[in-house]
Amino acid sequence: MEKAIIIGGGIGGLTTGALLSKHGYKVTVLEGDGEVGGCAGKFSKDLFSFPVGATFGMRFEEEGIHNKILRYLDIDMNVFPLSEAIRITVFSAPLSVFQNRTNHLKQLVQVFPHYKENLSSFYEELWKIARKVRRLIERVPAMPPKTPQEWGYLFSSLGISDVSLLPLFTKTVADLVKKHGLEDCQSFIHLLDGQIIDSMQTTIEHCSLLMGAFALDVYHEGSFYVEGGLFILARKLQSFIKHHGGEVKLHCKAIGVDKRGALFTVEDEYKQRYKAEHVVSNLPLRQLLELLEERIVQNLSQKIKDKEQWGCLRCILP
Repeated sequence: MEKAIIIGGGIGGLTTGALLSKHGYKVTVLEGDGEVGGCAGKFSKDLFSFPVGATFGMRFEEEGIHNKILRYLDIDMNVFPLSEAIRITVFSAPLSVFQNRTNHLKQLVQVFPHYKENLSSFYEELWKIARKVRRLIERVPAMPPKTPQEWGYLFSSLGISDVSLLPLFTKTVADLVKKHGLEDCQSFIHLLDGQIIDSMQTTIEHCSLLMGAFALDVYHEGSFYVEGGLFILARKLQSFIKHHGGEVKLHCKAIGVDKRGALFTVEDEYKQRYKAEHVVSNLPLRQLLELLEERIVQNLSQKIKDKEQWGCLRCILP
């Protein structure tokens, strides 16, 4: 049985661990905190638990990735759709991010009446791009492509209807804002930045248009309340891993990753070492680089060292 170590017990790490457990891997999740869930955490007071951080979920719709994974793992969750995902009070009038696209656009026009036509054309194109990206992303998980290999895989996966996306691969969300004459509407840009930072950990100036369109549109595909709080999902994934012979270790912060031959060695803060054929990091890329041995980091490209990345990463090292 091959072993896999997951660094970080957030939703991404636990989901990876659960999927690997289902496929027969011996999984160990190392979580530095005393709770699983990462940003989807909780705090307790007396007999009550309160969700903190990420308090509602995305992609629980019928064909959403979380829903697909839960069905695949045979995990039951009580999830309820929300018509209003976010309410913002910093503008002259309260502003909400509605699930319904028409209601969302209508409200923005009311808040920014001088940009009615600009907003309409901006969102019409944004949502059109998002629909195409949603179909494409099922086949091409690495977006936007960077290496020749990724470009080759992309072109081999493209269908006739995807060709219209090609000119957009190098564009940012800010480019689309400028195209529709909204670059002077600073309050609207502030709103977009807030949504993009929440989902992509960057601003519209640096966010790929393809992924940014997807991120801005995902609220309209569906926002959901998980009964009991989003951390319940983390708890159920944790239980799944344990039920399939894995282990989730809390208060166990990874401080180093090395690779000798075919095996990785992960060391925790208590100097305990774990060996496995596979390591998956659920940390930002910069934090992962801090864990790697210097000889490994030296062999990585400068582009990787300088890149700010948020997400779940598999270690494929020389």
